[in-house]
Amino acid sequence: MQSNNTHLLEVAYDWNGVCIEPNEVFFENLVKNRKCHCLNYCLYDKEDYVDFLELGNDVGGIMEEYHPLHLDRAKASYDVNKDLYGNPKTVKKLTRTIGQVLKECNVPQTIDYWSLDTEGSELAILKSFPFDEYSFRIITVEHNHFPVREKIRDFLEFKGYQRIEELGVDDCCMQR
Repeated sequence: MQSNNTHLLEVAYDWNGVCIEPNEVFFENLVKNRKCHCLNYCLYDKEDYVDFLELGNDVGGIMEEYHPLHLDRAKASYDVNKDLYGNPKTVKKLTRTIGQVLKECNVPQTIDYWSLDTEGSELAILKSFPFDEYSFRIITVEHNHFPVREKIRDFLEFKGYQRIEELGVDDCCMQR
């Protein structure tokens, strides 16, 4: 567990929530070190099976959603740290929608905080969010400074959220 928004909230503020981790190695570590509800599949805009790049570092994701520059960074990171990360592999992973997860985990209709970091599929997931049934007060969304950042911002503004802070490769938005 390195830098992780929800880990900090859980340890420092007794937060309870849901963490979704598709990478098998990271999931095992998550279950051992966290109190929250942990799920081992990909979050996406539909229920299906996808090709998931599984690396030992923190840049695994759904292959069809990877920005080419981000994939190049992932490969470069792997090449530098082969001994540490092991062999990369592409595996078939089950996806679930955010709506399915919210219902399955009996999440309240108003979510205090959502950290969305899926290495490229953030906009697709946001577009599938059931805004007619749920809302969130604050969200951090990873964008990696790619062009999708403005699409995410525009979509969230349309849904009643405003960007309040840039946090490195994430934007923090709050419900108006």
